[in-house]
Parts: sequence; C-alpha cells; structure tokens
Amino acid sequence: MREIMISLIITVFGFFMAVVKGAAQEPDHCGLFPVNVNGKSGFINSSGDIVIKPTYDIVDHFYDGVARINSQQKCFFIDEDNRKLITVSYGEVGVFSEGLAVIRVNRLSGYINKSGTVQIPLQYDLAKPFNEGMAAVLIDNRWGYIDKSGKIVIAPQFYSADSFHEGLAAFQCWNGKYGYISKEGEVVLGPTFDLAIEFNEGLAAVKVGSKFGYIDQGGAMIVPPNFDTAWAFHEGLAAVELKGDYGYIDREGYLVISALYKKAGNFCEGLAAVEIDGKWGFIDRAGNVVIEPIYDQVWDYREGLARVQIKHRIGYINKAGNYIWKPVY
Repeated sequence: MREIMISLIITVFGFFMAVVKGAAQEPDHCGLFPVNVNGKSGFINSSGDIVIKPTYDIVDHFYDGVARINSQQKCFFIDEDNRKLITVSYGEVGVFSEGLAVIRVNRLSGYINKSGTVQIPLQYDLAKPFNEGMAAVLIDNRWGYIDKSGKIVIAPQFYSADSFHEGLAAFQCWNGKYGYISKEGEVVLGPTFDLAIEFNEGLAAVKVGSKFGYIDQGGAMIVPPNFDTAWAFHEGLAAVELKGDYGYIDREGYLVISALYKKAGNFCEGLAAVEIDGKWGFIDRAGNVVIEPIYDQVWDYREGLARVQIKHRIGYINKAGNYIWKPVY
C-alpha cells in the first residue's frame, strides 16, 4: 500500500498520553509484542522470536490492526506485516479505534481514517477515541457525543464524559454528580453518584458518599457500597480496597480472595497482578501466588504473556513464570 502523507504538525506522545491513553482501549490480540534491543524497537511473537526487526525509535502496541511508530522525528503506522501505511508529518495523533484515530492540530481535534484522510474535521477542543460507534468530544468547554459521520448525536452539556461501554456512558454534571446516559441521549441512571465507572460484565462501580458499590444497568445496587475503592469486573471478579488493602469480590459481593495486597490489578486469562511487599507477582482465582512477586512493575496477561519490568529493563514471561524474552533496556 502506498505511503500517504498528511500535512498536519506532530508531537505524538505528549497530549495523547493524557487524553487518549486514559480511554479504555485494549491492544489487539494479534500475537505481536513490542520489544527494545540496543535502543531500537520492534516486535516479537509469543515464542520470543523477532518478527518485526527492531529498527524503530518507539513503537506502540497494535490497535485496530495497526501500530503507531515514532522514529527519526516522524510518526507513521504499520500493519502486522511491517508495511508502512500512513505517515503523519504534522500534528498529534492517537491510536486507531473502530477505523478512526484522533488527530490534533493548533489546539483543535478531529479524526483521520486509515487512508490518512481527515474524515471528521478538526473542530473540537478535545476528542476521545470511538467506542461502540460513538465518541466524546469537547465543544465550548462542554462534552457531548458524535457518531462516525461527525454528527452531534448527544448535545454538548456535560462537565466530563466517558466512552460508551455496554450501551451506556458515564458522565459528570456541573454540580459534581455522576450518572449514565444511553446512546439516544437519555439519562437512564442518576445523576446521583459521587463517582461512576464504566460498565463491564453488566455491572458498574459507583461511589455513594465515601464508599463504592456496584449497580446493574437497571440501577439496582447489586453490591452494597462497602468498599474504599472498587474496580471493574473482569472474568467474574473485581478488585476492591478495604482499609488500605486489596482483595477480590464475586458478583454477589462476597470477598472470595482476602484483602492482603497493597495494590491489585484485573484478572486476565485467569491471573491477576498483585503487589506484595513492594514487588509485583500474579495470583490465580483461588488466591494462590503462581508467579512470585519479584518485579517492579507488571502488565496484564495477554495471549499467554505478561510484560514485566525489573528496574528499567523490560521482558515477557509466560504463565509458568518463565522468560520468553529476558528483561533488557
């Protein structure tokens, strides 16, 4: 595919770390994992074999079939066969989601498609990635929602707005209260909550006063607000904080893994990251430590591998805890 040039300004990793990274977007499950060799980045497969040679300065994960690359002060996107698709010579650009990526020029945001064409003009103060066919945009200091044609489908009116998940999106009113809105623009829950998290697996964590509980999409409080902090459900379990320590509850609100950890991540592929005595390891659904806590930082398992960090060195381990890519700078 021919390389397509876009006349927009680029500083890729500043603005988007704050605006785009916060969006709930998971990397593709394509069997490719970023690595760094002698200061250059490329990709390995799940066996630890290099499949895209490390020739780039900075690489991102693959999202929506393409990976964002920063090299020699240029930003471009490659496909899984390492073919260069789009070069962005000007602007700040995010990762692709549902065929579109946010791009920002001179403090205005819009969206480009995978041909490099500006599909939705740069007219928003800020913009978030598309999810479930809609995206939150900021216009005159108020958040609303657009569809992929750029049509405003929910008028800008909110102090803040999150992406749609399972048909609903959390929003914050100007009085500080949170609620949930449907894709038709109907406020279906609240706004009565002190904080609201996206729906996942049919439940959402909400803050009532100083404590968190979980509601369903009908607004019923399924798990009473008894927790200091609460995260989304993943694989039927959710991490919750009780008096400074984290454990895990099931969908009925029972503490099925005791609150023993200073920090805790989501369950992914049957394992969850937990911090023990300042180091990270992994537990299984029974609460057994299956990967000893020896790492300074870890990421969720994805396609059988977890990215791990020791000091400034990054590597990958499998579910047995064996390195398939030893930590290197």
